[in-house]
Amino acid sequence: VPTGFTAFPSTTSIISTSSITSITSTSSITSITSTSSITSITSTSSITSITSTSSITSITSTSSITSITSTSSITSITSTSSITSITSTSSITSITSTSSITSITSTSSITSITSTSSITSITSTSSITSITSTSSITSITSTSSITSITSTSSITSITSTSSITSITSTSSITSITSTSSITSITSTSSITSITSTSSITSITSTSSITSITSTSSITSITSTTSITSITSTTSTTSITSTTSIMLSLLKTKGAFDTFTSKGIIIPKGGKPQHAYQKEDNLQDRLQREATVLGTIQIMCCLVISSVGATLVSAPHSPRFSPAVSTILMSGYPFLGALCFAITGSLSIISGKKSTKPFATSSLTSNAVSSVAAGAGLLLLMDSLVALGTASQQCDSEKDYLSSLPYSEYYYSTVKDCLLTSASLTGALVVMLIFTVLELLLSAYASILWWKQVYSNNPGCAFSLSQS
Repeated sequence: VPTGFTAFPSTTSIISTSSITSITSTSSITSITSTSSITSITSTSSITSITSTSSITSITSTSSITSITSTSSITSITSTSSITSITSTSSITSITSTSSITSITSTSSITSITSTSSITSITSTSSITSITSTSSITSITSTSSITSITSTSSITSITSTSSITSITSTSSITSITSTSSITSITSTSSITSITSTSSITSITSTSSITSITSTSSITSITSTTSITSITSTTSTTSITSTTSIMLSLLKTKGAFDTFTSKGIIIPKGGKPQHAYQKEDNLQDRLQREATVLGTIQIMCCLVISSVGATLVSAPHSPRFSPAVSTILMSGYPFLGALCFAITGSLSIISGKKSTKPFATSSLTSNAVSSVAAGAGLLLLMDSLVALGTASQQCDSEKDYLSSLPYSEYYYSTVKDCLLTSASLTGALVVMLIFTVLELLLSAYASILWWKQVYSNNPGCAFSLSQS
């Protein structure tokens, strides 16, 4: 039984069916196999393979460690270079490396892992107490609780089937998944995805937070930039962001106590009339209003174009040609009506799709419709004045013919003149009424869409996205 073994320059293979107390080598150690405990291994060069069916107490190497396998506990492993693979079917107490750690697997608890370089993969079927890395952490998986993870670089993936107590990263955190509670997550960069089937107590990020999902309560979320999506099936206590929060993605079935974004504060304990509900109510109101405005504008188009088509197809005497030709030659009954139809359709679409391009299009089309309706109003007034002059000629002709003998022979001519005058007057008055209506609707809609596009008020009817 080798209780003390010293070899140099190199040790190729050591096999023992009992305990190994101490091995010291100033060169590389290739393979150590023991069916009992290993107490101390020290090497100033690389260690390639250590296998023990019992506990391993201390391994120290000033160079790389390639593979350590133990069917019992591992107490302490120290390396000033990289550690490639550590496998234990029992607890791992302490692993320290001044270089990268590639893979650590334990079927029991892991107490402390410290690396001044990257950590690639840590897997434990029991609790993980402390992991510290001055570089990136790629993957940590535990079927029990995780107490503390600290990294001065990015953390890619952490998965735990139990509680996670503290995660701290000075760079981005990509994915954290826990089937139990998450107590504290702190990142000085972006957080991409956090999922918990239990409560989340505190999340703090100095950059953007993309997605947080919890099937239980969320106590506090703080971000100095944007928050994209938060989903909780119970209460949400406090959310603070110094930039935008996309409220359309904020959903909670429980009480929503405090929400702070750009100076908006909802007092705790208020009625369940949440910010996003008010936002949705205002958006629904705008949608209904835009639909009504668009429908009436399309109706104005149909009436004006129908009357214009009637004036074109109906025969009339040369006496009334100046009154009718002015409005028909301008093309207003058709071009103006087409403009009104386009404006009404855009208003209906913009009400349903709350995007800035549609709102801007509606604003522009309503402004053009206002100008077209104003021009049509002037043309119709001019036609009515000309028609009034022609009607006076009909009256003068009637008075003149009534003074002649046998005036009843001329009655049909005078009657046709008067009927044509009344018909044209009625048609132009109908066009005038719907033109005035279109002018008022376009002006009102222009003001409405102007507020939606250019207002800086957060309480506006709805928030317009840039896409």
